[in-house]
Amino acid sequence: MLEKSPFSFFFSLVWTHFRKRTLVMALLSVLGMGLLSLEPLLLRDLVRALEAPTRNPTHAYWLFTLIVVIWFASLACNRLRDYVELRTSPDLRLTAQMRLFEWLDQHNSDFFRAHHSANLAQKIKQSGTAVLALIDIIFDHQVRLLTALAMAIWTLWSVPLYFLFALMTWLCVFIPLSWWFTRKILPISESFGEAASHSSGVLADIAGNMDAVRSFGQHDNERLRFRESLEEEKRASLRVRWFLIIMNSGLYGGQLLFQAAFMGLVVYAHIQGQLGIAEFVMVSSLSVILLTSGWGLTQHLQGFYDQSGILKATLNTIAQPHTVFYKPDAPALACKKGNIELKGVHFSYGNHSVFRNLNLTIDPQEKVGIVGPSGAGKSTLFKLIQRQFDPKSGQILIDGQDLKLVCAQSIARAITEVPQEPALFHRSLKENILYGNPNASQSQIESAIARARCEDFIAERPEGIHAVVGERGLRLSGGERQRIALARAFLKDSPIVLLDEATSSIDSENEALIQAALIEICADRTVLAIAHRLSTVQAMDRIVVLDQGQIIDSGTHFTLLERCNLYANLWGRQGIPPINEQAL
Repeated sequence: MLEKSPFSFFFSLVWTHFRKRTLVMALLSVLGMGLLSLEPLLLRDLVRALEAPTRNPTHAYWLFTLIVVIWFASLACNRLRDYVELRTSPDLRLTAQMRLFEWLDQHNSDFFRAHHSANLAQKIKQSGTAVLALIDIIFDHQVRLLTALAMAIWTLWSVPLYFLFALMTWLCVFIPLSWWFTRKILPISESFGEAASHSSGVLADIAGNMDAVRSFGQHDNERLRFRESLEEEKRASLRVRWFLIIMNSGLYGGQLLFQAAFMGLVVYAHIQGQLGIAEFVMVSSLSVILLTSGWGLTQHLQGFYDQSGILKATLNTIAQPHTVFYKPDAPALACKKGNIELKGVHFSYGNHSVFRNLNLTIDPQEKVGIVGPSGAGKSTLFKLIQRQFDPKSGQILIDGQDLKLVCAQSIARAITEVPQEPALFHRSLKENILYGNPNASQSQIESAIARARCEDFIAERPEGIHAVVGERGLRLSGGERQRIALARAFLKDSPIVLLDEATSSIDSENEALIQAALIEICADRTVLAIAHRLSTVQAMDRIVVLDQGQIIDSGTHFTLLERCNLYANLWGRQGIPPINEQAL
């Protein structure tokens, strides 16, 4: 389970992967500040040596040299810590982003339909910056302040106790005040992170549909829409900045009051004869170190709160529980025949029931068409077979193996889907084809291209197979995209093929080429085909008619025309002649 709290996520990440390096960073911060905090004690001893009735120049020079040495030793510790951070930060950013992505890619398809892809991408990228801000604050600035406070407590034992009392009073005010500001600013920073992600999503949405913007002449409306999203981001940013001004004023004002009170005590103690010049210098130097450390932490709190809010917004979106759970040690699906069984399957989307006690068996290498009105459950059936969802009850088996008990990758290898709109990446033709089998040889690639009838349009491009297809494959026509998807399916060579109206939006010339490739790819395989145009499945071995999540009939095309009113009505609405008439 992925942690939903930004701090739980951060510390889990650090403890699991970077425990040693972060401890070294913290130790070097402690040494750097600890050495610097010795300066007040050494300054005290140096002043005493200079004030002594019988001066010892050697001792004074030795103390001065020691002060210079601890300055440079502190500098060396700080720069060494920076080096360790340099070696850690890129790995930390990468690990955080990969951990979020590995959780993200296990969400089902409905999750991605509900969230804009550019929004999700930005959230994951921002998370890397967020964890770097946290590690800098927690393992450097906070550690330095705690070290300075510990050294201050130790140092103040040698002076009147009311100095220690003043320090503890300041801590009792500063720490709760900082915690209160933290609790108040996190939701404000989170809203800023959401607004920033939303404006990025709006921009990506407009840029990805610029042809539609031009076609409808909606430039002004889209500019207004983007501007409104930026205005909301600006308002959220202003809320954060105003709060930070108030927070910084409160915290820094409190530190100045402490500094003034502390120095006032120093002057009072000296006048009262309770503090010599040496001790005066020591306590004054100590107060400067405390003020500098506290203010350094306060200055970095702005980025800390900003990034914590952004990370919280990311986790609120991405760290949602998965709907499908895979056992880490689950065996691979052994699919040789391609037999599919659904036994007593119940499934619903929330309160909307889709399937109730669904039973269906598809024999090995059987060709089955799935038809029915919109909302009958056809696409949901495909998702269940690919285990994008789990049924509420019942079993889905392939070659007698329950899909809940096998690993996800093996299910994906056993099933090839050819959808209406093939998903192509903004990569080359070759990379998109190789997605079906990244280890395919050149001869296998060429064979898949030939069988999918892709040779002609690939040869027309100057870059050939290395031509980039554009975002979502938009540099290709619909028929070309579909043929690339078929080439990918040929390379994958799965025993089960799912066809989701693969030729519904293709022109007649491309449809003939694709139909020829589909006949070849379906040979000797188990095939399920969703059909809105019934002519594409009338030659199937069997046609299953779905309505409201129930199988109301199944049989051949002619059998269903005679006995199934719903099928006959669907056929009649399309006005397509039967097979024997089409051949005439």
